[in-house]
Amino acid sequence: MDEQAAARKAKAKAEAAQEQADRLTASAKHQGERAFEMYGRFAGGQPLLPGHHSYRSARRAKNRADGASDRAIDAFKAAERAKSRAKWASAEANARAEIADTVATRSRPWEPTDFQVGDIVTVRVFETSTSTYRVKRVNKKTLTLDGGGGGWDDPKREYDRVLSRTRDGITSTNPEQETETPMANSTDTTSIHNPIDLSDFDWLEFVALVWKVRHEGSYQYAVENWAPQFEAPAMQTIADDDAQLRAFYGQNKAKVDAWWDVVGGERAVDLHNDHIDEARQRQLDACLWGVRCTDGYIVHDPTEQARDEFVARLLADTYPNRRVPAVLLHRDTPGGVWTESPLKS
Repeated sequence: MDEQAAARKAKAKAEAAQEQADRLTASAKHQGERAFEMYGRFAGGQPLLPGHHSYRSARRAKNRADGASDRAIDAFKAAERAKSRAKWASAEANARAEIADTVATRSRPWEPTDFQVGDIVTVRVFETSTSTYRVKRVNKKTLTLDGGGGGWDDPKREYDRVLSRTRDGITSTNPEQETETPMANSTDTTSIHNPIDLSDFDWLEFVALVWKVRHEGSYQYAVENWAPQFEAPAMQTIADDDAQLRAFYGQNKAKVDAWWDVVGGERAVDLHNDHIDEARQRQLDACLWGVRCTDGYIVHDPTEQARDEFVARLLADTYPNRRVPAVLLHRDTPGGVWTESPLKS
């Protein structure tokens, strides 16, 4: 089975596990609610009354409610186990997909002539886990890697397990990729040293995505919660298609590390932070509706309905120190001048 097929199978398994977890969670919730309802006649602490004419009926009802409660508890435990399995299945699927995307960038298999002593390689250890080593010796069928224990623990890995090679600060996932001469840490602050054919905004948006994936430890989670907002239509099309975005990510993520080396860590972080501020300002500028509060703060909204609903919530709030809407705002063009109007009665 090739990597792409394995990734698709893992994804299908993860989706099935999540569906099962959702079903069991819904069932457990229903059983819990049913058990709660069965205790209805005992609301307020109504006790069983031995000798009373209602005792036998109440005892049966209590036993049935206790049984339903026990089944609900078991159902919740089963749902939690299913959630755990779904979480691990999703992690495995994401790891397989990332490995498959990396392998897909190769134009040919890795060969001994692609390596030299001192190269840094990332290799697949098991099916979905990876490790990074320094090459200690290049063999005919394997690489001997530096395990850090003085030789006794040096692992050997076949060439088809290699995912990337780093040499002179340049990381490649494709053996045919020419080794570029890395730029020195640059003091040129007039350029962000964008390494690919993207606008500077879209390059920094891609950098933000790569860093978010690494921070979260999951490509899928990062994309679902912080989808890239590219400005170029072509990049927007890629972002809207999971397969295209994964492929673009796999082909270009190594360039982010090389870019870090070029601009330097401190400037890379500053550029990223400036980009986040610019992206946030673009979002605010795109809003044509808003409300200015009595303290001068402006709340931006994408639609008139969203603004009016927000104003209604503010007016309904009674907690101290809340913001109070003063005037409604509207503009005809993104980033344009606001036109004021009184609050709607």
